[in-house]
Formats: sequence, C-alpha cells, structure tokens
Amino acid sequence: MLDVLRAEYVTAARAKGLAERVVLFRHVLRNALNPLLSTIGYAFAGLLSGSLLVENVMNYPGLGRLVYEAFIREDQFVVLGSVVVGCTLLIIGNLISDLALAWSDPRVRYGR
Repeated sequence: MLDVLRAEYVTAARAKGLAERVVLFRHVLRNALNPLLSTIGYAFAGLLSGSLLVENVMNYPGLGRLVYEAFIREDQFVVLGSVVVGCTLLIIGNLISDLALAWSDPRVRYGR
C-alpha cells in the first residue's frame, strides 16, 4: 500500500484535485489489492499445516495432531488423505484468488 501511495498516478490524481477518499479507494486500494489477492490462495493450504502447532499448545485433538500421529504410526492411508485434502485446499484457494483477481483487475481478465 505504501508503494502505491508513492506512485506517480496517485500524485497526478491528487494534483487534479480529486478528493482524498476517491484517490485512496479508486486508485490506491484497487492497485494494492492485486498482490494480496494473489497470496490468499496459499493461505488455504497453510490452514492444515499450521494447525498442529496450535493444537499442541491448546491441547486440542484435531486434524493436525491426527495427521502427526498417523505419520508417526506410519498409517499411510490417513497421511495420504491429509495430503489430498491439503492439495485440494491449495487448488480451491488458488482458484478463488484467481477469480477474485480477475474480478478486481480488468487487465487480468483477458490474458492474451
């Protein structure tokens, strides 16, 4: 957001006399959203991998602990199922982030 605030087109919009609210929402926020929307897809896959630490700290029996114990016991079906769920979350997250990026930025819609 700070990089976009220093861009020349933001300075030009302010020089035209546009209101600060219009400059922030129409010019700055719209262009600062693209990197954020691109990285949201990877956050979905991190939900399953980060749960082990939280479950151990909170002493909560959840999916993270289940996968960890299955890995220690060499239960290949549970480990394989967790890998499939992690990959599915990654694909769905990337699909959602790509659709949101195409919705927010018209330059991405028709990638020729």
